Amino acid sequence: MTIRDGELSTHIMLLDHLNLSMVIDQARVDPDLLGQIIRKLEERGVDDRTQEENSLLEWARSTQRAQRKTP
Repeated sequence: MTIRDGELSTHIMLLDHLNLSMVIDQARVDPDLLGQIIRKLEERGVDDRTQEENSLLEWARSTQRAQRKTP
């Protein structure tokens, strides 16, 4: 299951209501969602992100790199 760009804003709005571990679990198996999370967090800019968002971005980038290395 992948999330299209048009659906991303809905999913981001739901983040406040979801358990973060559920989002992370979905992003681990959905490279498109992982990429969208990274893009959206990067768009916010370093000065506008919370510490939690910076931590999520760091995790997402690390996970994406690991996925690219796995054949």
